[in-house]
Amino acid sequence: MKNSKNIREFVGEKENNVTELFEERVSRIIEEQRKNFISRSTNHEQKTIGKIVEQPANPFKTIVTDGSHVAHLKTLLEKKDILSDELVQKAAEVVENVVDVKESYGERIGLMFGRIQSGKTNSLIASLAMAADNGYKSFVVLTSDNLWLYQQTISRIRQSLPGITIVGKEEWENNLDSIRTKLELNGVIFVSTKNVTNLKKLNKTILSTNAYSKPTIIFDDEADQASLNTNIGKEDDDPSKINALISELRKNFLVRTYIQVTATPQALFLQGLHSLYRPTFTVLIEPGEGYIGGDVFFSDKDSKYLHIVPNSEIDKLTSDNPKLPEGLKYSICWFYIGATIQLLKSEGTNFSFLCHVSLKKIHHENIRLVIQHYTDQMAKFLCIGEINSETKNMIKLLIEAYQEISKGNEGIPSFDEVIDKLKFVISSTDIQVLNTDRSNGEPRYDNIYNILIGGAKLGRGVTIERLLVTYYGRQTNKPQMDTVLQHARMYGYRSRDLSVSRVFLPEYLATRFRLIYESENNLRNVISKHRDEGVRSVWLSGIKPTRSNVLDPNEIGAFAAGSSYFPHKPLYKKEEIASLTQKLDKLLDNYLGNGYSEVPIELISELLKHTRTDTNSPGLWREERILMALEKLNEDYDSAFLSVKRDRNLSFTSELRNVYTSSDLSSIPDNKPTLLMLRQNGYQWDNQAFWIPVFRFPEGNYAFMFNVTT
Repeated sequence: MKNSKNIREFVGEKENNVTELFEERVSRIIEEQRKNFISRSTNHEQKTIGKIVEQPANPFKTIVTDGSHVAHLKTLLEKKDILSDELVQKAAEVVENVVDVKESYGERIGLMFGRIQSGKTNSLIASLAMAADNGYKSFVVLTSDNLWLYQQTISRIRQSLPGITIVGKEEWENNLDSIRTKLELNGVIFVSTKNVTNLKKLNKTILSTNAYSKPTIIFDDEADQASLNTNIGKEDDDPSKINALISELRKNFLVRTYIQVTATPQALFLQGLHSLYRPTFTVLIEPGEGYIGGDVFFSDKDSKYLHIVPNSEIDKLTSDNPKLPEGLKYSICWFYIGATIQLLKSEGTNFSFLCHVSLKKIHHENIRLVIQHYTDQMAKFLCIGEINSETKNMIKLLIEAYQEISKGNEGIPSFDEVIDKLKFVISSTDIQVLNTDRSNGEPRYDNIYNILIGGAKLGRGVTIERLLVTYYGRQTNKPQMDTVLQHARMYGYRSRDLSVSRVFLPEYLATRFRLIYESENNLRNVISKHRDEGVRSVWLSGIKPTRSNVLDPNEIGAFAAGSSYFPHKPLYKKEEIASLTQKLDKLLDNYLGNGYSEVPIELISELLKHTRTDTNSPGLWREERILMALEKLNEDYDSAFLSVKRDRNLSFTSELRNVYTSSDLSSIPDNKPTLLMLRQNGYQWDNQAFWIPVFRFPEGNYAFMFNVTT
């Protein structure tokens, strides 16, 4: 009863129903409201969304966290062994930031920032439940324009929130009276794909049902994918169609909170400071127990869960006359051994293998044919024992896979048991091509061994069940951080299968994923430290953050606040740096090797101009990028800290992991940019002294990100 009383007080009096002059009344109210709004939009956004006011969060808002909707959801989650406490906590954080249900106008723009395959939909549903418990009755959920994903989302919402009316895109036009009634009673969730036809119908339905007058929360799932304006920078600056319709949808509501949901917010954070698609508050969604992500696969260069294949393998597969390369053969053998072990251990009955190397359908079909031939040959060998050069190699690869899985993995069946079982069930292999030729792109999991081949359909939003092996070789001349990260289908709640899981890919793609993982963590760390402040931007070395048609080309950015960076492969040969060392010696002659000095930022820039890094150096360091960041830092800082250390004798290594100790920087305040210059005697290098720079960004609420492809 206490919760019900809070809700009644929170909701206030109900709105009047529409009259026969509905359309005229709607137009008049909206126009009057828009005239009162304060403009925050850029010119191309004003054409569509009009003027809004950014409504600040109410710090005195009381949040009901144990209402009926949340209680029912918690019961369902507990039956699935999903911990609900963290979900409820994050839902409360979302509801604390939405526009107060008592307000008469305004908008807030938020972001729910999750990780790939981490269960963001559960967090979205928990936020819906808590908002409903706190008086909200009108909601919109926008999903990807993928029928399978749309049906998956609306089904989960219906199962989780039976106390709210959920209406999908097929139900709007013939249920207007019912929707009006339910808006006054238990509330309505409108679920739509981001499709031009459906969004037009949704906008019409919002006006026709009086939903526009209700305080509304719009959840835009995968908001960075289709919702942004893709016409930025074009001569005709009218917004792209989907963006214009979503902007119109937002405009139609007098009180609204627009919450973007994604694991790849790079494009959102790189919107202009006054963009209506740049979040002003962010809620970090952390994965639950059993989640396997970048920390497992890509935090360590020598991760045992990676198997590096030659770059040439991908070229062989995507040629006009494809041949099955050795790495792909081994990955298939690994899959058969790993899946059969899990089958014998009663750890499941259906397992998946993913081959993702190209967008072209002709490649998909060619790869299917060569994999089909290889698996047929294996079945033939196992069943009738035919020995030839191909089957001898199969035996070798199967044994290698078993031996590798056996390391540190006690209690697994013997090799003979695995082979006997594989012989019996290898016919239960289903090789599927998943691309746009298939209407919904949904994989089948009817067989024990499911080998999936495809391109874009295997990317964003798709969860592949019991994925054990990923063979990844998707090549592009202009990789994008958010796109590549969405290809990480190996992430997810997969701890059960980790001991038999592997990712096969070329070294340069492993490096790309490592850089993405590092930058993603930096961004999340900055947001975690500065929850109540806006993040200025984000960054990734050598990879575009997102597609350029959704970014203002003038946006720059990119390193994490408070973090330190240094070159992993500095140039050191006499002919390369002898003269530069002399210049640095002269510039640093007056700075003693103890303590630190406060110096003009211009001196830091001058020093960095005389350091050099191998163009193939891994990691985030590039002098030109630090110099660009310094240009931005100079807007807020007129000085920096400089510390000089001489007579260092670093042992030679082709790739540096550490060049300084914590004591080198710990005694220096972190409120200004800091440059640590380490003079190496170079005895083990080329018998030439050289300087290694270490740059630490000051603590703050930013993460620099460059919209360049250097």
